[in-house]
Amino acid sequence: MIMDKICQEECYQLIKKYKKLTREGYKAKYRNQLYDKLKDYIAIWMKSTLGRWKRHMEEGDIVSYSWDVFYFCLDSYDPEKFDTHVPYFFSRYTNYWLLMHFAKIDNGLSIPLEELQETLMVVESPENIAFGKLLKLYTYREVLPEDVKIVWDDAFLSLSHLNSDKQNFKSKDIQLPQKVYYMLKESFKGIIKLILEE
Repeated sequence: MIMDKICQEECYQLIKKYKKLTREGYKAKYRNQLYDKLKDYIAIWMKSTLGRWKRHMEEGDIVSYSWDVFYFCLDSYDPEKFDTHVPYFFSRYTNYWLLMHFAKIDNGLSIPLEELQETLMVVESPENIAFGKLLKLYTYREVLPEDVKIVWDDAFLSLSHLNSDKQNFKSKDIQLPQKVYYMLKESFKGIIKLILEE
């Protein structure tokens, strides 16, 4: 179910009215009208995300949580910043809400790293940005051949201020000439610094 342009504009206008008001009674009127327009979409976005993450939620729970998701999205939406991209914003924030919900109740949540990174970047907090950088470092490390991962690890650990003596973590088992090892290590340090300083 795709939201048409007319519905998007109506939702956007309701959000703008809601955000401008200060009296709770008037705000509730626009909030409830907006929820009536978005509740079916939110339920679809929730079901889609739950399906991708191989999670099940009872229909009654989806309806119940859809209000919490809606309110979280509405509270986070800034009409000046996001213009009329209501479905895009609300669907991404629905994913973020679900991620936070399952992170609180279930340690076994398993989603693809790319989707995790994308979902976390929805809300720009220092923690999410730092986690995104760690995921990027992890992704880079995973594509390296097994025999040079130790060089990557050495480069990463050598950047730590806790390793003040800058000792070498080179394994005796590595089959690289020392010159190649140090050249790789310096290259990896540059890549790691670049990612961390983004």
